[in-house]
Amino acid sequence: TKYTFLNDGYVKFLDLIEELKKAESYIFIESFIIAEGYLLNTLLPILEEKGKSGVEIKIIYDDLGSKATLKPTTIKKITNIPNCQITNYNPLGLNINPAFNYRNHRKIIIIDGKTAYCGGDNLADEYIHKKERFGFWRDNCGKFEGDAVVSFLALFIETWFMSTKE
Repeated sequence: TKYTFLNDGYVKFLDLIEELKKAESYIFIESFIIAEGYLLNTLLPILEEKGKSGVEIKIIYDDLGSKATLKPTTIKKITNIPNCQITNYNPLGLNINPAFNYRNHRKIIIIDGKTAYCGGDNLADEYIHKKERFGFWRDNCGKFEGDAVVSFLALFIETWFMSTKE
């Protein structure tokens, strides 16, 4: 396994864009927060291009984490990307749910089983310094290449199954 420490969300974002453009088989994204803005507006055309070329895309977002940041119109736009499926993890509802606080705070992106990103940065503009929310925000991220990617893939598949029963 090759590990690269990325000490800032913007550095990760630039690296991620280049890796996404190389995707040939699949892109799996799992994030606590996905938010409207520059970052998402940059990712969506790449995902659309990849989806049109046959790349399988699966996206999981936490329903509580993204409730105020991801519009239903954007979710619809994402579902219209060819070969793309999006689901929310542990949806909020009107029922009293003892699992309410059982949230998915993971942030992982897996590309073709070869590359995985994992860190503290959500898919939102404050993590790439395009929006100031709580002052300057910086999170670390790791880029994994090689055998360790299988572990991230197993985590993603388990969460996908829990969310979709697929």
